[in-house]
Amino acid sequence: MRAERQGPRKVTLRPAGSAAVPPPGSSDSDAGSSPSDARSTFVTELPADAFAVDVVDTTAAGDACCGALCARLAAGDDVDTALRFAMAAGALATTVAGAVPSLPRRAEIDRLRRAG
Repeated sequence: MRAERQGPRKVTLRPAGSAAVPPPGSSDSDAGSSPSDARSTFVTELPADAFAVDVVDTTAAGDACCGALCARLAAGDDVDTALRFAMAAGALATTVAGAVPSLPRRAEIDRLRRAG
């Protein structure tokens, strides 16, 4: 038995940022799994580019991004706010070598979001 996902799926668009894509079964469910397929079927597109950081190591960047996204959605943020927070967390995770050491703290994420 396979459980269907509920709510929007996150798609990473590399330098272009992120977007929320409709869940399977919605009228726009043919978005596909690749960013290029998803570009024409956005539910929400962030108006800002990805955060510019000096990349040291990409280990755990996706984990930081997904974890931050889940945390902010669970806290009640709207999708745009949660995605922007998650993008900042993922960007910060690339600025430190290693997995666990690279996971940013809330204050660091908030500083990056305020800066740009």
